[in-house]
Amino acid sequence: MKRDLEGMSRKEYEILVIGGGINGAATAHDAALRGLKVALIEKNDFGWATTSATSKLAHGGLRYLKNFELSLVRESLRERRILARIAPHLVYPIPFMIPLYKAGNKKVKIKLGMMLYDLLSYDKKWAEHEEQKIPSHKILSPGEAIKEEPRILTEGLTGAAKYYDCQILSPERLCLEFILTAAGNKADAANYAEAEKIIIADNKARGAIVRDNTNGKKYEIKSDIIVNATGPWLDKMIKTYDERHEPMIRGTKGIHIVIPKICNNAVVLATKEGRNFFMIPWRGYSLIGTTDTDFNGDLENVYANEKDILGLIKETNETYNSNLSIKDVAFSYAGVRPLIKEEGRETEVSRKYEARESNGIIHIAGGKLTTARGMAEKTVDLIVKKLGKKAGCKTEETPLHGSTISHAKYLKQHLNSRKDKKITEPLMHLYGSKYGEVLKLAENDEVKAQTLYAMEEEMALTLEDVMLRRTGIATTGYPPISLTLRVFKMMSSYYSWDKAKKEEEIKKLEERLKIRKW
Repeated sequence: MKRDLEGMSRKEYEILVIGGGINGAATAHDAALRGLKVALIEKNDFGWATTSATSKLAHGGLRYLKNFELSLVRESLRERRILARIAPHLVYPIPFMIPLYKAGNKKVKIKLGMMLYDLLSYDKKWAEHEEQKIPSHKILSPGEAIKEEPRILTEGLTGAAKYYDCQILSPERLCLEFILTAAGNKADAANYAEAEKIIIADNKARGAIVRDNTNGKKYEIKSDIIVNATGPWLDKMIKTYDERHEPMIRGTKGIHIVIPKICNNAVVLATKEGRNFFMIPWRGYSLIGTTDTDFNGDLENVYANEKDILGLIKETNETYNSNLSIKDVAFSYAGVRPLIKEEGRETEVSRKYEARESNGIIHIAGGKLTTARGMAEKTVDLIVKKLGKKAGCKTEETPLHGSTISHAKYLKQHLNSRKDKKITEPLMHLYGSKYGEVLKLAENDEVKAQTLYAMEEEMALTLEDVMLRRTGIATTGYPPISLTLRVFKMMSSYYSWDKAKKEEEIKKLEERLKIRKW
């Protein structure tokens, strides 16, 4: 995948997707598979904002049952299965536990909810391999629950509900692999390419003025239809051509913290006020989140501050035998969800999504990580109809980049035959069947191989791109300084960074990794 904004400015596209998060990536992928001429641009790096700030789950949304959003839960469960099929190296089942107490959780209510969840996920065992099949729920006795999770609070414990959803090892890589697959089907993509203005002529979108954020140059990219997939920036993008626009989305901030591993299952915890949050095993650590508060601040500067972190720690210590302090936090992150604005609904904003069209521009809002592929399918269905073409969706069955063979089968056949399992196994989980291409660049030196691959094949332009979104090396906190310097030196040499650029890259990564305060 090569970045060529100048070349893109000389073409005419049928679809220009603005926004390289999961929704934009899935839309470009779907459209490219249908044979449409597609371009995608992103003002920062692919998947850098909301996509990278999730709980890293592909789940049905058990809590949406209490709002009777059965169709949303059913769709999410269907999409969970599809994601596990098309990207099995990144999406896989993990066990969840809901502790049950005399006060608070009602055992009968939870049991009924579990039965309904199983019913709505009737296709959960439609998988080629046993590793991808999702078991039905079961109710554990207090003793069984404590054996599985020794740190759950025991006072008033009546048991636990155990069920399964799916974890996404790296949402950033899932997003990237949608884009890489689109590029493999002749789509053009560019990161650090900002749409400054949508061009309107004769009441119809004709393209966008795009700024190359690496050098300041500007280009005009022509397109018949534009997809505004800018997430939290959606309303701002609309205002570049319609100053009277009424806000379409409601932004809510969610934070997460990464701590040393203290749980075996993903545990659903409930605050005294009844708010649920997760503690999830992830990459040898525990991931805790999320929060859900209205956000009207600077979208370019969203982070978990000390107050946010201490609040989440307090809630965890009150609901789990953890005794955490801010010193235990290895990493923290925050993002803004672009939820659909609904008048009169101040709490529990729905995760439903919507595609609205005007003047040849389709605005997609709402949704969640799990339903991105489904949202893309409906969006491209609308586009195909507008273009007067007949082209059906192929994304439900088409493996993503790196998923051309069964991950489970691949591990069994190849991993045990290698002497360098410590190197190859983590690479298989990140790159799937492409792991061999990565290792070819630097056999037995995974850091060098991944860095070169990120720059040569995955459009990584900054130190953050490599450390956070391509390799995940820094997503559990500060990596060893020697490792960071190795990556930094390779990148600075490859891109011929001058002294100012070198200082900028180091400063940006350090700022991103530190635990932020007021």
